[in-house]
Amino acid sequence: MNILLYKGNFNYNVVNHFIDDLAKYFSKKNHTVYICDLPIDINNDNDLLDLINFLSYVNIDFVFSFNGINAIPIQIYENLNIIFGTVLVDNPFYHLLRLDSLKSKNTFVGLSDEGYLDIAKKYMYEYITTTQITHGGSIAELKSSEKKYDVIVAGDLNELIDFETYINSSLDKLSKEIAIDLYNHAIKNLQKPLYEYLEDIINNFNFDDKLIKTKEFKEAVASIYKVVDLFIRKEMRYKGILELLKNGVEINHFGNCNCNTFSEYSNFKNNGSIQYTQLLNIMNQSKIIIHITSYFKNGSHERVLSAMLNNTLVIANENNYSFNMYKNNESIVFYNPNKENDLTDKVKYYLDNELQRNKITKNAYEITSSFNTWENKANEILEFYSSFKNNIL
Repeated sequence: MNILLYKGNFNYNVVNHFIDDLAKYFSKKNHTVYICDLPIDINNDNDLLDLINFLSYVNIDFVFSFNGINAIPIQIYENLNIIFGTVLVDNPFYHLLRLDSLKSKNTFVGLSDEGYLDIAKKYMYEYITTTQITHGGSIAELKSSEKKYDVIVAGDLNELIDFETYINSSLDKLSKEIAIDLYNHAIKNLQKPLYEYLEDIINNFNFDDKLIKTKEFKEAVASIYKVVDLFIRKEMRYKGILELLKNGVEINHFGNCNCNTFSEYSNFKNNGSIQYTQLLNIMNQSKIIIHITSYFKNGSHERVLSAMLNNTLVIANENNYSFNMYKNNESIVFYNPNKENDLTDKVKYYLDNELQRNKITKNAYEITSSFNTWENKANEILEFYSSFKNNIL
């Protein structure tokens, strides 16, 4: 089979690393793989003609990208009887407008969380075929036996501001009312998916059924979700790291940092933005990684899985990772974000108890290397491609 993979412009080059991993494993399965890392200008007739000529000449069977990169115009692939598959790396609410462009019987969309499938069913479009495809982990190119970093954190850090100030210019009056209500409910218990709170609140407003089905309503709901989700993630990460710093834990941070508060602490080491390949090497040299994200029903995150493949202990706010494969204090360590100093207590305990830490990282490595590598995901994608193709023929 001939497969075309698209790269795109992603923060820290993370998702393009996924493409490289998938390409390696597709090739291992004796498929011929082509990678395109240039954006296609849909307004440029020469770009579109070059694409059509390439697809036809090489006889491409399957086109794949993350987040729908280069899906437009999707009719090109349908007209050439080529299947286009894409996996969204985050909640589908972040891709609502893009998903509207995937109107094709030849297209399928992979979602990383079981709860996202419910969102897609209600707020997306019935002509899009969806399936669950969780993230995979990657292994560092440079292996090190030395764990030179005690605790690392990866990702953007921002100064915390008041929530109502944060949303003041981004939402209309009714959307603000819903967003504030959503935030107030979610912040009281961070161990429930935000989209479930959202459903409860929308139901309480008793909107007209005809309104709920409109494109405008769906876009408004997506905007509310995104603004609250982003803020809560920022707040959780900010508060978690601040707690650790106040309790004397040294943090090595890798990523963009716009937070003057943290610079006041001598135990905060800001190493700046690095590429994902470099981060994998850093993971391999680290004892613990702190991972803080929104609660999800049943999903994954590549940073957690990659840390496990690089023998780094993952301490994270509680989530259901990969069909509950990972058990607290056995293959991952969960902390309760609603409980004061729980994160600090867990970090200090596992820094002081190397045998316990190594036991958990060994278990995590064995599970992840068996079920959650990008080779596993390549196989899942190919299996779904085959069944999808048989159904549309």
